[in-house]
Amino acid sequence: MFLIITVVSAVIYWATWANVLLNVNPEGSLVGVILFFISLFLALIGTLFLIIFAIRLRRKTGRIVIAKFRNSWRQATMISILVVGLLIFNSQGLFTWWSALLAVLIITILETVFASLKRDFG
Repeated sequence: MFLIITVVSAVIYWATWANVLLNVNPEGSLVGVILFFISLFLALIGTLFLIIFAIRLRRKTGRIVIAKFRNSWRQATMISILVVGLLIFNSQGLFTWWSALLAVLIITILETVFASLKRDFG
């Protein structure tokens, strides 16, 4: 049931993002820019979750489905934060190769910390 809700939500968020992209002038207001990034972020989370979760389900590991579910959400959220964050950097003229590398490094370290905490505590 939750997967159906996620698919429907992802489609709605992609439609919202397309609507903002086509109908809102980003130079006209800050609200348009904020709507653009929020709708893109939510659409990416839903889509990446479905992709990562499907990959995890196909791999035959001994882990239970709820662990795959949590890990997929965490990784989809982190990748979405990375992508949208880099797009925001680019829109503000702050994007450089080293800032992108630093962002990827931070996300990688966070994922490593979360993965090791999960192994240690539960």
